[in-house]
Amino acid sequence: GLEAGTECQVTLDRPDDTTASDNSGILPDPFDFTEPASDLSRQDDALDLEWAPAETGDAMKVEIDGDCTFPYEKKLSDTGAYTVAAGSIESTGGDKPETCDLTADMTRTKEGSADTLFDPESYFRLHQRRSATFTSNP
Repeated sequence: GLEAGTECQVTLDRPDDTTASDNSGILPDPFDFTEPASDLSRQDDALDLEWAPAETGDAMKVEIDGDCTFPYEKKLSDTGAYTVAAGSIESTGGDKPETCDLTADMTRTKEGSADTLFDPESYFRLHQRRSATFTSNP
């Protein structure tokens, strides 16, 4: 794999012979993500997430989803810890919520620059992503 701090550049050959070669950015630091605790109650227990923070202050995002919950997503600061408050991950199933496995995806993002040939709203982002699966009770 690529090392942290590696500069990445992508060239896109476009059908009109206009090559967009000025898409570049720096790969964010890799990180270790600690597997969250299993068998906690979504309604009654807070969920602690921990990862190795970077000194560069990149953007972080957590996404949590499973068969028995609605998706949960939150943008975070790269501090190395975040607590999902009890009741924040909502159960499906109405008055009969279930136990299921949830997957937590943590993504560290560093903004790059997109070629000026693209639409002004275009972007080029580099990511490091880690996932962990754990059992979650209603």
